Amino acid sequence: MLWGFLQQKGFPTRTCGAMHTLLLAKSRVDLHECPTQVAGGYGMAGLYGVVPPLMAWRLRYGSGSGGGQADEWVPGGRAALAVLCTSAVAVEVGQLSLDLHWL
Repeated sequence: MLWGFLQQKGFPTRTCGAMHTLLLAKSRVDLHECPTQVAGGYGMAGLYGVVPPLMAWRLRYGSGSGGGQADEWVPGGRAALAVLCTSAVAVEVGQLSLDLHWL
């Protein structure tokens, strides 16, 4: 059973591809901590802070298919959406400046 698994097509390639990553992770345990924090922090802020106001803007005021036909589930107009999106972008830029020691 194990010998059949080892003889599968592409197993040596996958093993060589993963081996250097495993060795690097074993040599420096904290190596992936910073990239994971950066990807998670900025990704979440963008996904839950910037994207929803942009989507609502597109559904309410966008041109093309579906633009301007959405019901307004959340009250507020262009100013409210602009403030939401601008504040989310400001939070991301502020966090980026702290992470890169700009301030």
